[in-house]
Parts: sequence; structure tokens; C-alpha cells
Amino acid sequence: QEYFNNLIKKLYSELSGFEQEVFVLYAKKYSYEEIAEKINQKSDRDKVDIKSIDNALSRIKNKAKFVLDRDDYEL
Repeated sequence: QEYFNNLIKKLYSELSGFEQEVFVLYAKKYSYEEIAEKINQKSDRDKVDIKSIDNALSRIKNKAKFVLDRDDYEL
């Protein structure tokens, strides 16, 4: 458990603010549409669409791989 908590903390610290928002909502099992809707409701910035959410999740996955490789984690 502690191993995974540390891994999540390291990944989270590598993410941009937008990616952090997307990551948390995705972890809570929201759909891409729901994530975009929630972010758009609370933000004054340009509206995000489903493709933006998909791109953010792709970057998050790449960063997760980087953290695993860099820190030599084994699952």
C-alpha cells in the first residue's frame, strides 16, 4: 500500500495543474464527457473538449511510464 501511495505522489508531482484535475476525476471513474463538463463548469479558461481530456490522459500515461522507469519501480 505504501509503495503505491508513494508512486501516485511521485506521478502527481510530475503532472500539470490541468493533468492533475483530469487524473483525479478519471480516478473517480468519471467519463471523458463528465470530466470535460466538470472542468468547464468550474473554470474561466477556454472550454475543454473530449479530445483535450483524451490527450491529457495520454500524457499522464506517458509520465507514469517515465516515473516507473526513472525510479526503477517494479509492479
